[in-house]
Formats: sequence, structure tokens, C-alpha cells
Amino acid sequence: FSEQQTAPVSDEMVMPGNAREMKQFRDECGGRTCMSVEVTAPSVTAYMHSREFLEILYNRFNNDLLMWEPRPPRPRSYMSSLIPSSTDLNVMHMFRHRYEDLPSTVETEASESEDDESMHYSVHEQHGSPKGAKQTSLKLLNKMCFTLSIGKGKLLAVIPHVEQALNPDIHAELMITLKDGLLFSVNQHAGDPDLKYLCLQVNSIQMHHNGCVMLPVPIGTLDHIRDKIPQHLKRRICRSDRWVSDKVQGLAGYGGDSPDMLTLVVKTKR
Repeated sequence: FSEQQTAPVSDEMVMPGNAREMKQFRDECGGRTCMSVEVTAPSVTAYMHSREFLEILYNRFNNDLLMWEPRPPRPRSYMSSLIPSSTDLNVMHMFRHRYEDLPSTVETEASESEDDESMHYSVHEQHGSPKGAKQTSLKLLNKMCFTLSIGKGKLLAVIPHVEQALNPDIHAELMITLKDGLLFSVNQHAGDPDLKYLCLQVNSIQMHHNGCVMLPVPIGTLDHIRDKIPQHLKRRICRSDRWVSDKVQGLAGYGGDSPDMLTLVVKTKR
């Protein structure tokens, strides 16, 4: 979230950060994560023809992918790691005699070194040991970071209508067209199993909608939305003209270093 104060001291306003702050957050999460998945798609055309299909995608992404955990390694016995694979158990007494034949000076030197270490023991050395630092750093790692970059995207979603029980062909349609979109998700942020972040950035976006469509839903083809926008959809959100700009942000949605038209950050904490 942005660190800039955009409201009086008595009020509290939480808003997404700018492009620099969002990139810094992604870089920090990506540098301290156990698993990172990055997907880049130059062009995407998607068609959500039913709510059941959307629920399947959501469950596969949110449950199967983000909640996946690798199996722990199988336990190995200490003796099996000491015995070579080609050694028979009947010759174990040979290893015992070999260790008994070693000079006693080795044992004396080892015992003296252990006594010296025990005399100079300090509790600060235990807390500052590399092993303790490694365990602490592992607790602060993110479990998984997922990044999806889309150059050009088009999505048509079919929304159920309240009168669909009377007429099966009646429904609502929503179409979103975007350029330079970025979806970023981090799971178990900083080792917290209940903390998640979802970030969405879109430089240019348009939305068309029609709340009452009497045409049947075409399934299995994308030809009617690939190169054009259906005529029965009305434009609801569009990019402003070039001579209309914000004094602070400037022109938005024109690519390059221009501000993004849509920035969304969702933080979930159980």
C-alpha cells in the first residue's frame, strides 16, 4: 500500500501504491520466497460461458496451486547412512576393530578441544550461530509468489439473469479489454500462513456491458469476440482523451511510463 498521506490526520485512507512502490514490493517478495511461478502471455482471449466454469478455475488456482505443499522427505535411520550399500551386516565387527586400533592421542586431543569449548561457552554464541540465523530466515520466507503478465487480453463473461428460470436464453454479458496487465499474488507472506496479498495492475482497460441479452450463449468458439466487440454490448469504462489528464498523475493508459488506469491491492488476513 502507498506510504503517501492523501487524507487529513484525523482520517485514515488506504490506497494502492504507485508503480514504483508496487515494483519494489514484488521484488522484495520474489527475493524471499520458497517458490516463484512466472507466466507471460503476449495475447489472451478468454470466454467464461458459465459460473460453474469460473468456480473450477478459482478452485484450481486458489486451492490446488496456492495451497500445495510438497511431501516431507522419508525418514532415514542413522545406521543405514553409515553402512555402505555393498557392505554385509556380518562384517560390522571389522569397522569396530578398525576404530579401536586408532591411537589414543586422537581421543585425548578431541576431549581437550571439547573441554576448551565448554569452558568458553556463551549464550550469545548460540543465538548468533549461523544455524539459528538460518532457521529465523526460513520463518520469514514467503511460501509462493505467482506472477501473470498479459500484453493484450480480452475476456467475455456470461452473468446469470434473475429471469433466467423463465427464459433460458436471457442473461447478462460483461466484456473487458486490457493492455499491459499484471497479476501478482503472494501466499503466506513473511512466513505468516494466514496472510496473503493480491495485486492487479492494468495500464489500459475498457469495459462493455449489457444487462439483458436475449441471444443464446455460443459455446466452443471465440470468433465472435477475437477481433471485434459485439454490437449489443455498450461501453461503460473507457480511456479518457489525450487532452483530459490529471494534474498530478498525467495521462493514464497510454503505455510506457504513463500511470495505470487500474490498480488494485487486496490483503487477506484470517
